[in-house]
Amino acid sequence: MYISVRQYNDVGSPSELAERVNEGFLPIISSMPGFLAYYAFDAGHGVVGSVSIFKDKATAEASNDKAMEWINENLSSLFTGDAPTVVTGEVFAAAPSPDDESW
Repeated sequence: MYISVRQYNDVGSPSELAERVNEGFLPIISSMPGFLAYYAFDAGHGVVGSVSIFKDKATAEASNDKAMEWINENLSSLFTGDAPTVVTGEVFAAAPSPDDESW
C-alpha cells in the first residue's frame, strides 16, 4: 500500500476548494486503478492537505500528476503560493478501523 501526501500553501478559499474537489477531482482519483482512499483537509491559515492511498506505487505517483493537472486546469485562481509539497511512500505501519474491510 502506498500513500501520497500533498500540502498546498496560500489557498485563497478552502471552502471553495472543498466544493470543487468534491465535484471535480474525487471522480477522477477514485476511478484510478488500485484506489483505496482519498482525504483532504483544511489545516488553517491558508494551508490545505490531502492524502491519497493506493495499492501500488505507480498509481500513487500518477495520482500526483493527475492532481497537478487538475489543479492547473480548474483551481489556479485559488492558489497564490508555490507548487505543493509532495511526499509519496510505502506504508510500513497501519491501524485501520476494524470496520474498514478495504485494508
